[in-house]
Amino acid sequence: MSQLGNTPSLASSTSTSLDSACKHIQQCRVSQDHMTKFVKNNESDELIRNKFRYCVHKDELVLGVGKPWAKDSMTKKFQNNAYPRVVSNLGQLVEAEGDEPSDVEKLIKLMYHNATSIPVRNEILTKFQNANSADFTPMPGNPKGYLKQPTSGSLQMPFEPHVQKIHDFVTIGYSNTLGWAHAHCGDTMTSVMIGGLRTVLNGDFDVFCGDLIQWYWPFERDCFTRDGRRKDIKFQAPGDIHGSLRVDPAGLDPFKEEKDTVLRKQFYDQQYGQKKGTEKVVGLIKPFKRDDNQPRLYDWYRVFAVALCSARPRERVDIRISRQAL
Repeated sequence: MSQLGNTPSLASSTSTSLDSACKHIQQCRVSQDHMTKFVKNNESDELIRNKFRYCVHKDELVLGVGKPWAKDSMTKKFQNNAYPRVVSNLGQLVEAEGDEPSDVEKLIKLMYHNATSIPVRNEILTKFQNANSADFTPMPGNPKGYLKQPTSGSLQMPFEPHVQKIHDFVTIGYSNTLGWAHAHCGDTMTSVMIGGLRTVLNGDFDVFCGDLIQWYWPFERDCFTRDGRRKDIKFQAPGDIHGSLRVDPAGLDPFKEEKDTVLRKQFYDQQYGQKKGTEKVVGLIKPFKRDDNQPRLYDWYRVFAVALCSARPRERVDIRISRQAL
């Protein structure tokens, strides 16, 4: 049950948005080069045909494209730009493959859930690129808790086709204007609020006044308990990451939404005209829950704001965007 019950947030009950006298605005450019990698077969025409699916919409969380997961020799070198390269979604990278989540979704979930430090992060990347089938043996009673086994006889896991497309994403702020993902659609520039007070859409967890706020991808929801805490890393021996990589952190305990939350989610999703299987995957916010026993590197990296009021899941909430003030 939701801890906040039927109590609406201040923004929802008054139908107003917080206005900040002090606003820090940054002009950014939607990265057409990266968004082209986020569609199948690098088909740039898809960015034009379904332009609203890939653009940066107003009030969306804007992310800077950071360090690539691939080795430097494997990735295209992008020239420096006067404006930060940004995206707000993962395009087709995380489209479901039948009943199974995509390989990219699995890779991101495994990294974000299991990386407890920078050395562990680097070790996981090494495992992804050099893993053999023995490292990812299915666990009894949990057949979906591992990456797909190779079918061609090769011992390489299906990381190589995707490694060049995945980056560390850095919080920039919230967009004030629409920015297209392809220059043939219109202006690729977007104005981004990087600091100040703003009313934004909450994610899948209760937020209380004073909570530190982090962002997360919607498909990570099952990696958290109902109160927003990370689930434990299972089957992990000291100094060994093999066991934790075998297990889907949500495989045995799916996240269940309340009926009111589902209705609010459907209401806000209408702005994208979303259909099942082709949802626009944009970053959401949740309270940051510190875990000293199993600290999660990527959760702490993604903290960027403080909640100024309480809100139920999928409801509008006031936050203060100020990463350096935390």
